[in-house]
Amino acid sequence: MILQRKKIAVVQLARFGDLIQTSPLLQNLKKQDSAVKTNLVVDKRSRHAAELLGDVDEILTVDLQEAAYLCRRGHDKSWKLLSEWSKPLRKIEPFDELILLNQGSIPSAIATFIPARSKKGPFFGKPLPPPHAYLNIALEFRGMNTIHLSEIWAAYGPAIYPLSEPKLKENFRGTSFAFLESRNAANPDNQRIFAVNLGAGAANRRLQSEIVADLVK
Repeated sequence: MILQRKKIAVVQLARFGDLIQTSPLLQNLKKQDSAVKTNLVVDKRSRHAAELLGDVDEILTVDLQEAAYLCRRGHDKSWKLLSEWSKPLRKIEPFDELILLNQGSIPSAIATFIPARSKKGPFFGKPLPPPHAYLNIALEFRGMNTIHLSEIWAAYGPAIYPLSEPKLKENFRGTSFAFLESRNAANPDNQRIFAVNLGAGAANRRLQSEIVADLVK
């Protein structure tokens, strides 16, 4: 008898930063059971970044921008329009488990349409799960918060510690977290690839161009 692999869908509709920090959760899902098939659901504009992550068997994309546009068409029509838009999602073979990582009515609606036998995460209209309840408090007191966002996401997976750094695909030679105080800057490894993310949702969190130039140098 051929045993079916357990299929888990992780819905991460945020952009580059949050997406990269989803890696420890994906790693731990595989560590718990190497036979698990992990599916990562992302906005189609983030697909190339998602392809850098390891421990992902399949990437599913949705047009988050179009979904948001449909929801702005009017409250009385938005659910009907989104239901029509989501028909391809509802035809997917049900997952054994779905983990939603994004708050908000639109991510919640999209995750609701994806068939799964069990679901967890910050679904709209339901009590906020402990990881996101903690995240919301941490955002109010950033200076006193010692928990990394990757640990918030990983809390929805198996309790496997310590969390390792995000592991990218082997043919990309991997990318480690930045060394403290740039202690290896004098002898850079020319075979490694670094990415500098210039964007941020809030203007006060974007670095000035002069600072970015110094960092790149």
